Amino acid sequence: MFLTCHTWYSFKYGTLSPEKLFAEANRHGVKKLVLTEINNTCSYIEMLRICQENKNEHELEIAVGVEFRKDNQFLYVLIAKNNEGFEAINRFLSHCNNEQQEFPQRAPQLENAFCIYAWRQFPSEELKENEYIGVRVGQLNRFAFDEGYKSFPNKYVVLHPITF
Repeated sequence: MFLTCHTWYSFKYGTLSPEKLFAEANRHGVKKLVLTEINNTCSYIEMLRICQENKNEHELEIAVGVEFRKDNQFLYVLIAKNNEGFEAINRFLSHCNNEQQEFPQRAPQLENAFCIYAWRQFPSEELKENEYIGVRVGQLNRFAFDEGYKSFPNKYVVLHPITF
């Protein structure tokens, strides 16, 4: 499974259309991916349509979410567990946009969504049940000495965005 895939709807972070992202997933044998556009949910209906139209050629299961950023600063990724989670993520995103509010440093507690923060953004012991810490490949050498991992190993995931 690939976490945090972006299409050209994540302006300046992704250059592939949803069709080309699907084709790349097919070419590499990817069966599941998490589509998390930056600060939007614009590509999901199109990607669902593409998956449905091509299910005989390549069955691709997608999960959806949003990568929240403030300017160029990564804040967190929210990934829907189900339709209710996707609705809650969209309500939060819409509320911030409609009220012209900046996204908070800490994600709202959403019962039906997972949240992934950057490594060292918050201490492991402060995380809620649905919150995790994402570690990027370039951080693995330093991460090997992380005390939080030793105490809370089930709170860490690989955070490796797929962008082109």
